[in-house]
Amino acid sequence: MSVIAVGAIDTIDIRCTKFKNISPDEHRILGVLASWQYTGVGDEADILFEKILTPAGVRHSREPACDLAQSFKFAGVLIRPRREVTTRPDSYASMSESIHYPPQKKSY
Repeated sequence: MSVIAVGAIDTIDIRCTKFKNISPDEHRILGVLASWQYTGVGDEADILFEKILTPAGVRHSREPACDLAQSFKFAGVLIRPRREVTTRPDSYASMSESIHYPPQKKSY
């Protein structure tokens, strides 16, 4: 977390654990971990981190993010892949419905 805090381009939105929805920034961080778990390569993780971190922050975050993702995977905690989040804090109310991967099937 210190790499993210120091290397952030803008304020990073990390919410209280009791909050109903997670923020776009939290989705990005989880997407980074999922990328490392499923591919073992940091290309997609870098793309996600480039949205919130400086270039130096991206470089310095690779090893800790990979280590954390692999530790979760070893412990049986798999994080599902996520699509890129394109919105910022303006539309939090609808975020929980708009950022699911794979897209949820509609019930008719």
